[in-house]
Amino acid sequence: MIRYGCLVMYVVFMFMKNIQEYINQKELDPRLSFQKQMRLVYERPKAFMRGCIDVSGSAIGIHHDQPIPDGPVLYVHPRLRPADLLLLAGHLEEPAGFIAGEKAFRMPFLGNWLRLMGVICGGDSRDAVLHEAEVRLQKGQSLILSEDGKINPEELALRFD
Repeated sequence: MIRYGCLVMYVVFMFMKNIQEYINQKELDPRLSFQKQMRLVYERPKAFMRGCIDVSGSAIGIHHDQPIPDGPVLYVHPRLRPADLLLLAGHLEEPAGFIAGEKAFRMPFLGNWLRLMGVICGGDSRDAVLHEAEVRLQKGQSLILSEDGKINPEELALRFD
């Protein structure tokens, strides 16, 4: 219960602290490459996600059998929940986009930040979501997908090798 209270206080504190950062990042320099823009945008959320894990008292270790290839990568999870997404997005080396529900985009600050991060709105049709995922991969952004989501990860992986 104490850890939960600390986590809530941490979330509120970080939200208040990062409002100014959000306002500053509304306008990114268009001359920067897409990869650099994503690194700048993901800097704060990634620190926030890692902080949530630290406050909860958890420790995370990521081990790879093989090195992660250069370029965009598809990370596929059997059933992606918000907590799993928090763990993955906060601890991957490179920024990775994902598909969020339509409700998340309706929240005042969260929705705008998700748009900056290049998150795909899952409320659209399957074809629109697939098209957005293809655009993100062509730009060089990795994606975190769920096996039970709107997009078939195997189909997308075969299409982009």
